[in-house]
Amino acid sequence: ENNYVTHRPEDKVRISSGDHKGQRGIVQSIVNGTIEVKLESGEVIVLPPEYVTNFSLAARKAWQTMRTS
Repeated sequence: ENNYVTHRPEDKVRISSGDHKGQRGIVQSIVNGTIEVKLESGEVIVLPPEYVTNFSLAARKAWQTMRTS
């Protein structure tokens, strides 16, 4: 099962590019290949996946690697 390689609602993220660079937030939804993120300020923005560093995804990948090695 490779579900761990995708962004999921409730994932914790940091914005890595664009006007909101450096801000943190929570994934609200994934729509048409874009990620809707609710920032700590409460603002909701929509970004392409490459603008987001996903901490939860990184943890899932590490966990999957540990389980299979």
